[in-house]
Amino acid sequence: MKERVEEMCELEPLAMDYCSEEDDVFHENPPKPPSIPQMVFFHKARRKQNKYSPTYSRFRNRMRCIGYVILCSVVVIIITLIVVHFLNKKTRNPTHSQSKDYKSQSSKIKGCDHVEVEDVWISALPKLLTESAFRLLDVNRDGTLDVIFGFATGVDGYSIPRIVCDIYFNGTYPCFGGMMAIDGRNGIELWRYYTDHEIFGINCNADLNSDGVKDCLGGGRAGVFDAVNGRTGTLLWKFKDKIVKNNIMNLYTAHIVDDLDEDGVLDILAIHGGDPLSEPGSKHRLSGRIVFFSGKSGNVLSWSGVPDKKESYYSPQILTKSDGTKLVLFGTGGETHGGGLWVININDLFCHRLEKAVCIFSDSKKGVMTPPVLLDLTGDGEEDIIMSLFNSHVIAFDGETYTQLWNYSVPMSESYNTPAPGFYNDDAIPDFMIKFAHGPGFPIYYYSETTILDGRDGTSLLDSPLVDTMGAQSSPLTISMDGYGNDVYLYWISDCENHEEQKEAYKFVKGTNIHEQSRSDFCRLRFKSKGYSKLKAKNQHMSSAGIDVYYSGNRKHVEHQGWINTTKESVRYIENHPDVYHKFLKYQQTKQKEDEDNNELHNKEQHIKRHSKSQSQNFEKMSHTQHPRQKRHVGPHDDDGIQRLLSTGTLAPTTLAPSHPKYNHSIDVIFATYWFFPAKTQAILPKDQLCISQKMDEEKSRFDFSSKYYGMDQSEFEHTITEECLNKSGHELPQDETYESQSTYNPYNIHMGQMTVYRLRLTFTCQKCRPKEHCSQVLPFEKQQWTAYMGKNGDSHWKPR
Repeated sequence: MKERVEEMCELEPLAMDYCSEEDDVFHENPPKPPSIPQMVFFHKARRKQNKYSPTYSRFRNRMRCIGYVILCSVVVIIITLIVVHFLNKKTRNPTHSQSKDYKSQSSKIKGCDHVEVEDVWISALPKLLTESAFRLLDVNRDGTLDVIFGFATGVDGYSIPRIVCDIYFNGTYPCFGGMMAIDGRNGIELWRYYTDHEIFGINCNADLNSDGVKDCLGGGRAGVFDAVNGRTGTLLWKFKDKIVKNNIMNLYTAHIVDDLDEDGVLDILAIHGGDPLSEPGSKHRLSGRIVFFSGKSGNVLSWSGVPDKKESYYSPQILTKSDGTKLVLFGTGGETHGGGLWVININDLFCHRLEKAVCIFSDSKKGVMTPPVLLDLTGDGEEDIIMSLFNSHVIAFDGETYTQLWNYSVPMSESYNTPAPGFYNDDAIPDFMIKFAHGPGFPIYYYSETTILDGRDGTSLLDSPLVDTMGAQSSPLTISMDGYGNDVYLYWISDCENHEEQKEAYKFVKGTNIHEQSRSDFCRLRFKSKGYSKLKAKNQHMSSAGIDVYYSGNRKHVEHQGWINTTKESVRYIENHPDVYHKFLKYQQTKQKEDEDNNELHNKEQHIKRHSKSQSQNFEKMSHTQHPRQKRHVGPHDDDGIQRLLSTGTLAPTTLAPSHPKYNHSIDVIFATYWFFPAKTQAILPKDQLCISQKMDEEKSRFDFSSKYYGMDQSEFEHTITEECLNKSGHELPQDETYESQSTYNPYNIHMGQMTVYRLRLTFTCQKCRPKEHCSQVLPFEKQQWTAYMGKNGDSHWKPR
């Protein structure tokens, strides 16, 4: 393979050479050389003709005819060029008169202002969670698109003991993450494939094994990158290259490229990067890598480090220019480290010519992590780049010159969301829904705001942004409707009951790691309240915030009914394998447990003792060292479990029959929610901070022999007064509830929640229509323009109307 790549990158150009120095462009269909018209030269006659001679007359008449022909030809050519130019101008950049035509056409169509929601099916998946894109593929060839997504299990992590797979997943190994297909008709599982870690980047755009069904690439945490048979869910190949692969760095949504190694199968481009184990702001980070894989075998064809040696969390795109040139677009940097947006000819990237990479944009403090939208805003025939950056800006870059077209700023904010393009107002230029979170940085955000930007100049089309207290990191989708200005955005909000739109600052107790922070129950810590989430539909004809499509408060029962009590599973396992009980006791002795959650396990002590005489003496020696335990409820209370929204979901064709009267007004949406048990953390609110500051002013008391703080060092003193202030304000979490924290990790008692997948039918109607008006219809699914994360094909390209 190495020799093959070197051969492809030789300087000698071949007919289809992707790595020639002379031909630095990729062409989908290499153009034929333009034909050059043959020039006709008229030479002077050697002998002067008599002007009255017949020969001269014939010559003069012939020249006059030729002159007329040439003149007419020139006129026709000029007229043709003018018409073509005018038509191109109208097509690419609609004029004012054409916009009037759009408005005239759209004026006969009334935008929908009402949404009816019906459940098609609901699927409960205990022990799972997801941050994955959802992709559609007809797996079982029944004519209905099925649903494929990645997942993590509740036991995923680094250096996790294998026994957790035996206890909670019946010995399936690995059991930490994977990919799943469920039937689009009824939500029944078709296949499930397990991996070493979570999968979140899915691409199902190529048939890698030539069986007639497209296969799926799954990228995820800790070097996971597997190709899975789309029809059966079995492994085709996995990323195993020991030189290129780093077991800490992730892989993201891959991109299908041309057949670079000429083996008859399309190949793959992906970013291998990220440094999830480093703390925010840490000085040294792992540098990202750009990798070309063989689609057939998974072997690495070529790889390069990113040109600025920064980390990378980016899913790459291919920009195809109007002349067929193919460029790779990629980003570098992270949440707390600077980076840039880069572009390079795919030919140069494959052949390691990184010095030819061009930096379109850079920031010294924040990286470029979020995939863009690629569409033609300027009407020049080249796709432009519109993206939400992590540095508080949304920028539109010209795809030809890479200069900024417009720049919208959301001060003191960050965004993980890709903008959703759609026709919100009445012109023929797409607009963009964006979402930004405000706060000191992930995962601490005080509130989020959503708005819609005018595609012409980047100004906001809403009078004021839509604010939610918690925020959601899933990107919006767009339902394409007929008539300009009628498209419907689908977007998520997360809020706290009775504390909607509040923006109060807070922070965590010193020493709380970022993993624990991200798993905190923010509403309870901040407001002693419950959190909830909503999926909302919004267009310019609906109320300011839009219409609810999903509300978690109405779905609590269904989202808990498939839950499995993993504590009982552990009890059964130890009953059947009493030889491992001493290992469980070892965890109990070495952990200073705050959560006395293992009551059921200890009620089984005598039962386990009877089943293993060899363990009896050891058990009796160890059991008296255990702390006395309070009997408590094991499992989710009414208030237990917190929901997170990271997966975008997908639109899908309506399940109504074509003959149904609502068929043209309906479309389905498929998405997942999940809940898990929170980490036991403590937040410091402004009231608590005031108390702590006042006590810190009396720090000299720790030198007073009569003070209760006497003898404490500064760190211990600060910790003590912080707890006192939290107790005073009642902001400590109760001890008798279920938590899942790193500090109390016990593989024999892991608490897991439930993932729930919904397929909902949305039917759009109008309350009242004027004479000669009809209610806007949903465009057929094949004409939908932005149906899933990174677009319909997961490549960031917006499907033009």
